[in-house]
Amino acid sequence: MTLFHRVLRWLWGWGWLCALGLAQAQHQATRWPTHVAVPPIEFTDLSAQTWGAERFKGKTVVINFWATWCAPCLEELPSLQTFADFNQTSDITVLTVNVKDPLNRVRQFVVRNQFSFPVVADRQGVLARQWGVKVFPTTIILSPQGVPTWIIEGAVDWTDQRVQAWMPRKP
Repeated sequence: MTLFHRVLRWLWGWGWLCALGLAQAQHQATRWPTHVAVPPIEFTDLSAQTWGAERFKGKTVVINFWATWCAPCLEELPSLQTFADFNQTSDITVLTVNVKDPLNRVRQFVVRNQFSFPVVADRQGVLARQWGVKVFPTTIILSPQGVPTWIIEGAVDWTDQRVQAWMPRKP
């Protein structure tokens, strides 16, 4: 078998792995650029609760931007719920922002999947634009001082111990 045929066979096999979901989704974590201004930290969730700088004071905040049509988001959200459950008594708060889905679809999706973390409906994509979100899912980590520290683009397994490296703690 020629090298060309071996490469072609490898690519064909890799394509099937991806199609079957067996290839691990990649994410990219980068530091928040210091020259980028922090957007307003004021959100209202589906339960009409307001989430803002005062409520977040002293907590590490995980803000996750997602959509119901986004396959990597659907893969990531259950582990984010597990992470939120595990950290509900700690100094970490998880807040999610659904981008551009109809409100009824978001509500049904949240109920059907039994998600208990707060969900903000960003129906026009305003919050996503303010925070510079271009890839779904995207997660932004805020320090206990309210400063963005990390931007993570792509699906993450939030049950993996390595995510703790992104969690700034109180000094």
